[in-house]
Amino acid sequence: MMTDKGGYFPISLGNHYYTNRVLQQISNSVACNYKSNQLVICDRLRCLSYGIRGVERGLIKNKVELEIHQFYSRLQNVSFDFQLINVQLMTDIFMNVEFNAFANSFYKEISSKTVVSKYIHEIVDYTLDKLSVQHTDYNVKVQSRYFLEETAMSIYVTEILGFNCEYYKSLDRGLIVLLYDEYPSMIKELVSKTKLSRKFFSLKELII
Repeated sequence: MMTDKGGYFPISLGNHYYTNRVLQQISNSVACNYKSNQLVICDRLRCLSYGIRGVERGLIKNKVELEIHQFYSRLQNVSFDFQLINVQLMTDIFMNVEFNAFANSFYKEISSKTVVSKYIHEIVDYTLDKLSVQHTDYNVKVQSRYFLEETAMSIYVTEILGFNCEYYKSLDRGLIVLLYDEYPSMIKELVSKTKLSRKFFSLKELII
């Protein structure tokens, strides 16, 4: 049954889960439950990921632009419903004045939370170990920025833009879960709402 709420689909470039079959099912089976949907190609996060992996800065832009082009081609090949699902780059969202006002306040607020700082440190260490890269000041800074930007975008798209049903490949986890569990009042104040509406759905549980 179609609802007035929207679906939010953040897509990680290079994530092999998003095959043509999965993208087709998102378009044909999941997004049709909503009157409007927002798919975000996370090009900024891909740039940060390449930086941590040691890719030369001069090559990153070209690599990501090629991947964006390839992804749009895949969407066209699976007859993706662009009328029902708006497709936007994360870079474009971050250029929005409204987003920047929210993000600046968000970063400032959570920087004062000791629990958040400790958690970010833990997940950064875990991620760098998983990627087998050194824990240099640069890598720690970039990986921290990755988690912060990913979380800021999720809250903005779901709570402010109204695409409150977020879909990703696997179980809900990470910094955003900590914030919703421990600091819901802070988020409400930042998004000017008395009730939070973000809901998370695992695509792996919906698409078999």
